[in-house]
Amino acid sequence: RFFDTRDGALRAAASVVRLRREPGVATLTFKGPPLGGPVKSREEIETAVADVDAAETLLHRIGYVEVFRIEKTREDYEIDGTLVVIDRFQGQVFVEIEAAPDRIAAVAAALGRSTADYIVASYRKLSQS
Repeated sequence: RFFDTRDGALRAAASVVRLRREPGVATLTFKGPPLGGPVKSREEIETAVADVDAAETLLHRIGYVEVFRIEKTREDYEIDGTLVVIDRFQGQVFVEIEAAPDRIAAVAAALGRSTADYIVASYRKLSQS
């Protein structure tokens, strides 16, 4: 679930607050604006949430509203110490490599991919296409 102010201040700043529910764990994340370059890189501040319902209520009380929701499945893998996840979203499959840009390039190359294969669009944009 993604949250913003009623006036869309976070979206205007290319930022987002996400409350993620997964079996046995929940996280609250702030994602800053993309920093540019061939990979999607941005500031992320994330913390575990003990009570996801209380966290959602807190967000509402301080003025945030849910603006977007996605459901996806995720499988985590590790390649040479780098987190690689397979996301399934709206009938599509995406591979996400979570690492520094040079490490992303190395793992992508090991998987037979190059920057021409990179998709840096958000899930919100992908859901609209």
